[in-house]
Amino acid sequence: MELLECAAYLRAHDNYLLVTHQRPDGDTLGSASALCHALRRLGKTAYLYKNGEITESFVPFVSPYFAPEEFVPEICVSVDVAEKKTVCLVSGGNVDVTTLSRVITKGLSKSGRIMEITTKVVDQPGHLL
Repeated sequence: MELLECAAYLRAHDNYLLVTHQRPDGDTLGSASALCHALRRLGKTAYLYKNGEITESFVPFVSPYFAPEEFVPEICVSVDVAEKKTVCLVSGGNVDVTTLSRVITKGLSKSGRIMEITTKVVDQPGHLL
């Protein structure tokens, strides 16, 4: 997604959760915080996912943007500055898939759109029917 396409997409939507890669560094956290701040200035609801691998020295700078527990995002955006042309990816290989899975599962659960069923079955052929 090119810069102008990305900007148009971000202006057209709302309720963002910004996620980072595993063990986010300063440039990633700075980019995520700046994008979160900019989206909020546009009147959007935007939060940063509280990645458990954020270095403690960065927490005071990014904690004002952390998502509350009850927040259910409509859009997840992965943020990194691997290249000068890269502003955001709506999804991609740089997303921590475990974190993204937890975020999606939590959102689906809170909105009543996912269910987990556990049962015991005999581990022998023909017993599932």
